[in-house]
Amino acid sequence: MSSNNLDRLRRTRNEDLEESYSEQMRNMRDSGKRVRTLSDSDDDLVPEKQPRRDVEFSSETKQMKKVGGIGAKLLEKMGYKPGEALGKSKQGLLEPIALTSVRGRHGVGHSAGEALARDANVVWDETVEEKTVEETPIWMDPAEYSVREAVVDQLRSGMKDWIVVGKEKLALEGEDKYCEENLLVELLKAKSVFDHLSTKDLNEARQRANPYETIGSAFFQNRAAMKTANLDRIFDWILSKEESDNREVKNPVDPTAKPQNVDRNAPIFYFADVCAGPGGFSEYMLWRKGFYNAKGFGFTLKGKDDFKLVKFQAGAPEFFEPYYGVDNDGNVMSPANIASLREVVERGTKGNGGVDLMMADGGFSVEGQENIQEILSKRLYLCQFLVSLSIVRPERDGVPGGNFVCKLFDIFTPFSIGLIYLMYIAYRRISLHKCHTSRPANSERYIMCEGLTEEGATIIREYFTAINNKLDEIQNVKSKKKDFTDDVMEIVPESVIYGDSAFMNYILEHNNRLARRQIQYLNKYRVFVKNSGQIDMDQTHLRENCLKYWRVPDLPKKRKNDRDRDSPDQAFGRMCGQLLSWDSLGGNPKEFSESILQASDSFARVAQYYYCAYTERSLPSVFVTLNDGTVFHRGMEDRYWNRYDGKIKIARNSMFLAHTTFRYQTKNHQVFKAKKILRIVDAANLAGDNVSKLAYPARMRAAKKFCDVLEQFGNTVEGGTELVAAEVYSIEDLGSVEFQVKSFQNEMIALIEDPSASDASLLQVHSMRVVNLLKDQFDLCWSRSQKMLYVSHRQGKMKTTFLNDLRSGESEAFTGFWDLLATKKRRGNGGQDDSQDKQLLWRWAQKIQSTSSYGPQAIVTEEARDDGATLNSLKEQLNGEYERLNCGGASFIGDLFRK
Repeated sequence: MSSNNLDRLRRTRNEDLEESYSEQMRNMRDSGKRVRTLSDSDDDLVPEKQPRRDVEFSSETKQMKKVGGIGAKLLEKMGYKPGEALGKSKQGLLEPIALTSVRGRHGVGHSAGEALARDANVVWDETVEEKTVEETPIWMDPAEYSVREAVVDQLRSGMKDWIVVGKEKLALEGEDKYCEENLLVELLKAKSVFDHLSTKDLNEARQRANPYETIGSAFFQNRAAMKTANLDRIFDWILSKEESDNREVKNPVDPTAKPQNVDRNAPIFYFADVCAGPGGFSEYMLWRKGFYNAKGFGFTLKGKDDFKLVKFQAGAPEFFEPYYGVDNDGNVMSPANIASLREVVERGTKGNGGVDLMMADGGFSVEGQENIQEILSKRLYLCQFLVSLSIVRPERDGVPGGNFVCKLFDIFTPFSIGLIYLMYIAYRRISLHKCHTSRPANSERYIMCEGLTEEGATIIREYFTAINNKLDEIQNVKSKKKDFTDDVMEIVPESVIYGDSAFMNYILEHNNRLARRQIQYLNKYRVFVKNSGQIDMDQTHLRENCLKYWRVPDLPKKRKNDRDRDSPDQAFGRMCGQLLSWDSLGGNPKEFSESILQASDSFARVAQYYYCAYTERSLPSVFVTLNDGTVFHRGMEDRYWNRYDGKIKIARNSMFLAHTTFRYQTKNHQVFKAKKILRIVDAANLAGDNVSKLAYPARMRAAKKFCDVLEQFGNTVEGGTELVAAEVYSIEDLGSVEFQVKSFQNEMIALIEDPSASDASLLQVHSMRVVNLLKDQFDLCWSRSQKMLYVSHRQGKMKTTFLNDLRSGESEAFTGFWDLLATKKRRGNGGQDDSQDKQLLWRWAQKIQSTSSYGPQAIVTEEARDDGATLNSLKEQLNGEYERLNCGGASFIGDLFRK
């Protein structure tokens, strides 16, 4: 291994340890209580004590012989006589205390010292281990239809009859119904050896003994992200739903390759991250999906274990929305919190029916009680499962349901097995697996659930809710009666579980297999504790091969100085993508006239123009977000950038054309301003995705998806500004839009419905931006044989291509973002305007002090005007083109860019 790699591994490990240490010290300060840290024990800093030289023992008589010194004189004064013990009744030890290597804070002769005394001669036999890169999870056979129906029917008829309450049990001894008894006993015994060992010694041994330890967190904020990467890969990308081609383009393993957003037109991927602060699961998912293709909902306890979005190294935190329930504490065990989370996700997924994936990673400190972690976590298991049945998208109309992955610990008790059995009924299939990134000596494992069923989202969910309510009731009684010891012990009759042989065989095999592996690595840790010179020599190549197999680039973490804020000019230059000075931007757009559409025999004069409503009198400004999320804006005639003062969250590395405007509402025939919004009318970069060379409608479709992913549903900020994307219309679409003409502040104004609003809000139309879809040397034509639009170059310099094949990607034929903005008269061009119909402005506002009646009323209601276009005249012209081309009036313009 090269010295550079060794240096990098050492730096990464030191940084992780430093971060962990700092976090624990903060926790100690916050709680006011002492907590165990990695530096609690100073054993390694203190030399081992050497035998006293003023006293020696005879091997034959086991008696102490005086060789001089104060110690011997003091013993004589206390009445010591050779061959006798000290004490009033001579009850002291006669035999000398055996020389041991003291561990932790325990005294000489303690049992922990005997079991774990340092011994450099103890060596671990690595041939007993199986170290692999690839893993093959085992899926449980799906529940038979008759079994699923029988369980659901019994729950429908009397679900509370299945809840068995008894006296709580705080030990795993005897829980051998779902694991071999000898393995359970041996496992508990192997765990108990470490009860008296310091955290420092155990952590050091684990770091040397675990073959997968140096994988660490890679370039993510913590190890949870790498667990997700591990699980995603070995379960054949079931978590991220990524296809191989798209995955490699969006997130290339080669760090020199440039990521590309090939999922720009794919539906938004919705996921939820529950009990998973600080957010490593979500960071991986946002990175893997890339750009603005995923939206995450987070739910976890507030406080020290909260989501730490500022530490996201890879994924964009702006596309993740933490929520803490109606109680505002993030307690997943609260029935009210679960209900409110379900409501937020239902609104946030906008008709998707729920999230496509839920991940849960709940856990809490069980220091000193590791052997009963399962019992202490029983309600946490239940509530995480209940949330999944509440917010994951169920199977409907033949579309498979969403998926769920959750961390578990031991699963030996009837309660835990009952939960897993019901998840086996609620989902199409499940798997229990312990991945490589889960440390092999602990009890951690994951349950993977694929395809939520309708029964799971209804009947099983209702039953889990009843169990949680019962546990809540018991907890309330316990808080008042300290001697109350009732608990829910079983939730599925043993006869039902035992009657399903496939399920039982799977559980037994899984528990036995994991118990054997855990015992093996507990024994390995024990050897490495005794012999501090041992290290697993396979760590380096396993790390490299695992990252390669999981398709994760081998990159270092970004340090704070790598994320320092840049300036607006630097951000503009970085995202512009071409040599372009600000002075070349702007200029006054040409006035739109119907005659422009009639200037050629080509069908392009009708079909290649698209419209976007401007809702303010002034022209929009360019907005940029820096790499720390700060937003700046600048008008075309402004000399400086100004910081945007609206309360808004926009993904970093974005640049677009927008204006601040208002939504309107009507009440009692009166029009009034309702809400402030920032409205995008064109886009160049969206979260690092360069869309500037796409067709104008495709750019705006990407901007709409970008805004949808940024939208907040559970954390509304008072006085906050909402980011929305303007609707783009073809002539065909424009003819179907419903316009209203109202009086507002003694002026007639045109209003249209705002499709981005959840209520019946309206937007004022001050003017229409008219954009030529194609550059000047290209035409849009109609193929009579194929009944499709195609693009051709006037001088034959480009192959004739159907518009269907171009609509989603870049093309040299499309008028780009910068082509529309760089329209100012150029000094080197004889002062000539270089715009040539690229961008036109159709003014709707009534001109002040004008005798002309041309304005909103005329544009919306009249058939035709000599002094300007109307909606009806445009529609008439479109119909004329339909007849001329014998299209049969088919819809073929607007549909191209709505798909």
